[in-house]
Amino acid sequence: MKIWSYTKKEYWRDVFLAILLCFCLSLSAKADDRYTDRSVLSEGNWVKIQIEKDGIYKLTYSELKKMGFVDPSKVAVFGYGGWPLEEDFTLPYVDDLPAVPVLRKDDYILFYGRGTTKWKYREVSYSYLDKLHTFIHTNNPYSEHDYYYLTDGVNPIDPEVIRRMPKTTGLRIETFDDHLLHEKDLMSINKSGRKLYERIVGKSQVFKDLGDPNALGVVEGRVFADCGFVTYSTMGKITLSLDKNIVASGTVNSTELKEYVKGIEQNLVGEYIYKSGENLNVKIDCEGLNALNAKAYLDYIRLNVKRRLKVYDEPFTFFALSILRGRFPNL
Repeated sequence: MKIWSYTKKEYWRDVFLAILLCFCLSLSAKADDRYTDRSVLSEGNWVKIQIEKDGIYKLTYSELKKMGFVDPSKVAVFGYGGWPLEEDFTLPYVDDLPAVPVLRKDDYILFYGRGTTKWKYREVSYSYLDKLHTFIHTNNPYSEHDYYYLTDGVNPIDPEVIRRMPKTTGLRIETFDDHLLHEKDLMSINKSGRKLYERIVGKSQVFKDLGDPNALGVVEGRVFADCGFVTYSTMGKITLSLDKNIVASGTVNSTELKEYVKGIEQNLVGEYIYKSGENLNVKIDCEGLNALNAKAYLDYIRLNVKRRLKVYDEPFTFFALSILRGRFPNL
């Protein structure tokens, strides 16, 4: 029979390992509670559909029948949406696909889908402006499309019915606040990380894909422009123009080190009064960028505009911020 003798150091080592083991087991037990025993996808017929942006989506009964559903009135919709998932694991967590409320009509269904770009209306601080409220966005870094799942083997969830406002309110809303975006994730400057950019070719480049203002129903008035970029140069100037009107300009702000020039993320922000008949083409001019390896990279171009409230041939979401601010001062 062999008798073990502990040194003080060995004793506290084993106590620590025992505590660590208990902690790991407790985490394992809690993790098991977070996961469902059986996925909703485990039975029934399922069809996957693809969407690209936030908005209300319409599926007609004829479309659903072509997908193989015998009784379209029983079709349910499931999915997370394409927004980036929260990275704070203390927030509520859904392991399985959640059900999406569906509005049912005589020959079609409607549901609200989330694309891969998450928009928030929030207060933002810029280096040379007072704090202001504007729409900002976050792209899903892992996917350009989002998917929802349809089935007729699960009881569908219908949205709650909200009491209508009295007809005598006298409140008439004819426009809504919206955001337009140009962003192409084409290259990584440092060949690492999730942040991707688009190279600005030459000293001047025009971006025409923010949309046709007539087709979008953009109304006359204030347009707020926000552009993010990175430059690699020790000196220079960059200018943002809308329909040949200068909206904002600034000097390049890079850091010159011994071996190289370090690019710094910067913003150009400004306001422009849009008039009917003008376009929303954005032009970026880079002037006086010194050094042979001077380069400029575009992160995004955002425009905050007002659009006419009507039915468009595309998914869209509308906000009346002036009304919401009256009811929710902290917005």
